[in-house]
Amino acid sequence: MESHPQPQTFTSPARFTLPVPTAAPTPPVALFEQRAYVATTTEVKIIDMSTGEVSGHIEPESAATWGDFDVSPTATLPPVSPDTSTTSLEDMAEAVDSPLLTHIDGQPAVLTAFPVAEDADREVELIAAQADTGEVMWRLRIDLPDAAGGAYLDIAGATGDTAMVNVGHPEAVATTHAVDLTEPALAWSREDTWTMGVFGDTVAATAIAPEDDQRSLVGLTVGEGEQRWSAPRSHTWLTAESAGPWLRVSHEAGSGSTAARLVDIATGSTTHTYDTGIADWMRCRYDGATVIVCSDKGSVLALDSVTGQTRWRIPEGTGEPIAAHMPQAWGGRVTAVADGLIYAEADNGPVVLDARTGATVEDAPGVAPFRVNAYVGLVSSGGEVSVHATTG
Repeated sequence: MESHPQPQTFTSPARFTLPVPTAAPTPPVALFEQRAYVATTTEVKIIDMSTGEVSGHIEPESAATWGDFDVSPTATLPPVSPDTSTTSLEDMAEAVDSPLLTHIDGQPAVLTAFPVAEDADREVELIAAQADTGEVMWRLRIDLPDAAGGAYLDIAGATGDTAMVNVGHPEAVATTHAVDLTEPALAWSREDTWTMGVFGDTVAATAIAPEDDQRSLVGLTVGEGEQRWSAPRSHTWLTAESAGPWLRVSHEAGSGSTAARLVDIATGSTTHTYDTGIADWMRCRYDGATVIVCSDKGSVLALDSVTGQTRWRIPEGTGEPIAAHMPQAWGGRVTAVADGLIYAEADNGPVVLDARTGATVEDAPGVAPFRVNAYVGLVSSGGEVSVHATTG
């Protein structure tokens, strides 16, 4: 999205804090140059990163209506998470999805969505705005079923001229929609399906069997939504997150245990498992360039994003690195991966690593941001998001 080199150091203390939903597990913020797009249940605030002032708003034309509730659940709810039969919206913390940065006709853009009601009709209003100004480019309405008493919204990703939008309902479990961003227009929809990731010309999704609520992975074509591949097994619950060309998938494995693996979005093939370094609750991130980084506390696996080969790793449970320059017992926590750099909170404080090699490139960056660009790093702590200017 931006051509500037990624920063390695940041000011501390913070320049200011952002007005974000305090209960959100991951603050719903997207960064573009000197602007932050902060989502709430009713609008997206545009914050000037040089001053901290609100410079604009992106709002639906009709008031946002989250059914009988005032919250928007996270993207991993009801179609894909465990125990959905006993989980209600009232029990969920407020967690609005982050706006999505993409390109429309070659122009940087930001996408956001709200459930709205006009007369008796309930719809999703998808809004595209210019990322450099916040000016609305277009609005598109997607119908909701009459039975829907609330909506779970997730803009799952974009590739080429298509964005994938998930809409879940308390009674009509889940539908995934493909939106042509240039028209704009609804290209196709598929019920009982929830997009988990999109890369190249393939959508990887969870398909939910209505008769027994079993979930399985399927691959769909971006253009028409036709099935390209399907996983051989189904599960009572399944979660997944996108990491560039792969999905990191977790599911039940019998006797109360959990299994995790990496799945190639293009083919549906399992490429990595526990035996090759994927632990149950690792989070996997794509640096947008050449590396996939999967990590939990004390365990890191860096993969080449093209070949899938291991670049370096700290094996699960041992803390003994293969890369000689890594600490012998690194109990770090990766907070962000971007443009070839890993930002992490290590045992002795923040650190910046080279994603390709694991080498330390900065041992005193000041902070370990969860969002970062050439101008600022954002740090989430104690229900606040602090803004730290880059210094080098």
